[in-house]
Amino acid sequence: MRPRRAAGSDSNASIVFWMSDLSVILPGMGTQELLSALTVGALRIEEDAEHTAKAHYNAGARWGRCAFCLGTLSAVLAAVAGGTAFGNMGRLAGGLAAASTVLTAILTFVKGTEKTEQHKTYGGRYLALRKQTRRFREIELIDCTDPQAARTRLLKLGESLDELNLAAPQVPYCDFKKAKKGIDAGEATYMVDEVKK
Repeated sequence: MRPRRAAGSDSNASIVFWMSDLSVILPGMGTQELLSALTVGALRIEEDAEHTAKAHYNAGARWGRCAFCLGTLSAVLAAVAGGTAFGNMGRLAGGLAAASTVLTAILTFVKGTEKTEQHKTYGGRYLALRKQTRRFREIELIDCTDPQAARTRLLKLGESLDELNLAAPQVPYCDFKKAKKGIDAGEATYMVDEVKK
């Protein structure tokens, strides 16, 4: 899910959220109506951040495995090439050395280790946003005495999500699909939430 912000939205005017059925939050809404709308908005940010975080962790793990396999294979081929160079197998040693060089070049070009760290970092940022939004929804909104301040806080959380979406590397669809499947299977559910159900 990628958020969409309406053109010309302004935090001092009527706010149009990127959320589909929460199309307009007007300053004149009743307190309960506004708090209910803010709760729905917070839940959407939480869901988006949770799915995207897990997808980034999946992408990071995949890139880590790729870097490990390419690096290990390259090292093994280089070692075998070095060992065969001392025998009468010069062509084999040359072929293995060339294969090791190609794998090392691919590893350097693909930057699997760098991508692993990048996805892990963004996964952590999305999870931090999810936790901030959850605290907002479960603590700040419950004791809310100033709905307009809560509205401003939710807008800031939404802007944080927008900024992360713009800065984060693209997550392959297969990693997002795997994340959704894992979340749907309960991998991201806290035990305390299971007890509440």
